[in-house]
Amino acid sequence: MSSPDATVLGTSGPISVHRTDYLPTHVLWHPTLNALGVETNPCHLAGSNVGVWTNLHAVDVTTQTRCSSTRYCHDQPPNLHILTEATVHEILLQQNGHDYTATGVRFACNGQDHVVSARRQVILSAGAIMSPQLLELSGIGNPDVLAKAGVPVKVNSPMVGENLQDHMMCEFILEVDPTLQNPDKLKQDESLAKEALDVYTKDRKGPLTYMPCAFAYIPLNHLVPPPVLADMHSRAGGLTGFDADKTATLKARYNGAAKLGQMEYIFDLGNWSPFFKGEPGKQYGTLLQLLQYPNAVGSTHIKPSPSGKPSIEEKPSIDPCYYKGHNGQLDLDIMEQCAQFAQRIVSTEPLASLIKAPAYPTASTLNDPSELRRWIVDNSLTDWHPVGTCGMGGRAGIKTGVVDERLRVYRVPNLRVVDASVMPLQLSTHPQATVYAIAEKAAHMILEDMEQDAATK
Repeated sequence: MSSPDATVLGTSGPISVHRTDYLPTHVLWHPTLNALGVETNPCHLAGSNVGVWTNLHAVDVTTQTRCSSTRYCHDQPPNLHILTEATVHEILLQQNGHDYTATGVRFACNGQDHVVSARRQVILSAGAIMSPQLLELSGIGNPDVLAKAGVPVKVNSPMVGENLQDHMMCEFILEVDPTLQNPDKLKQDESLAKEALDVYTKDRKGPLTYMPCAFAYIPLNHLVPPPVLADMHSRAGGLTGFDADKTATLKARYNGAAKLGQMEYIFDLGNWSPFFKGEPGKQYGTLLQLLQYPNAVGSTHIKPSPSGKPSIEEKPSIDPCYYKGHNGQLDLDIMEQCAQFAQRIVSTEPLASLIKAPAYPTASTLNDPSELRRWIVDNSLTDWHPVGTCGMGGRAGIKTGVVDERLRVYRVPNLRVVDASVMPLQLSTHPQATVYAIAEKAAHMILEDMEQDAATK
């Protein structure tokens, strides 16, 4: 098995990163992918994620509990105040010539409205869905969207809520050996679930400490025939919804020599699918196929409210544009082509020894290209990695983005966005570590700005 490299990961910091316990079947993952020509990557966080590897998790292995951003608050400084069960409704803006200044936020807590004022700046970290929602509710966005929702326009920022990019995935469900230690059995048998909880509570061991960790990231040139890849490269030149710089980056990913993790595969015991219920008495495993560099560009926007001005409690209108238009059809072709490799994985020893039969989709669907294509469309779903909706604008500024290179909202220089929404393009990764890096970088920028302001006074 590949091992964590301390020279890459470090040995200290607020977030604990460790290799967790895994199901015994995990030992079959590496040799199966190796047999298909996918090499083991000994350190997938050292600059290239290509290959097969055992994932790391943000888990404290001493307590076997998750390690999250709350760890940053353990040494709470006196000027940090955390208010829970509070919902921000609006960022307050005051016009300052052509631009605006963020003067504070209006929020609700315990049924009461409150206003908190900002001396220096406001930092928005509500994620790729709610950060653009709050900007639009505050009057920052596309004038057409704001007018339809009944929100007065303060800053004409047309890309707020646009450029939504998400990792889409489909889940191949397989009937597996029923004698295996399968997490689904804990859902089906209360006595097993209680026993697992008792073991975890007492010793911090057992099934409740197992995490999905059988990962592989594979370049397209390993997954699709050269003529098909050449056609995809040509079609990538016609992608819409991106500026010239982004289009060039996306097209380069279809170069036959590109060594990028274009498709991710994960295997885990248990039925992950929300669309397939299974048969009593049978046990299942899941092979996930996840597109890392989607071409589909969607959006998320506030919408008109029956009560007048929309509020944060009203969900925005989200359209990821999966498989729509020219961009989406290219994504669909990739998913369909790579589904063939997914079937090779589960048909290759030693993993194949666990598999009894395909369950969802069925063997007949897998063997019928038109049926498989329809199944992929009907069964794809989000991997919960949305980015880009408050993206950095680059050289074109506010025409192609929402924030500048220092994460400041265009025309509101003391308002920053610090979360996954600022990424202008999707990444080949689970973005947790990247979001932490964005936050760390933002903290350094804020300190730099404060030092510069102090030096000029």
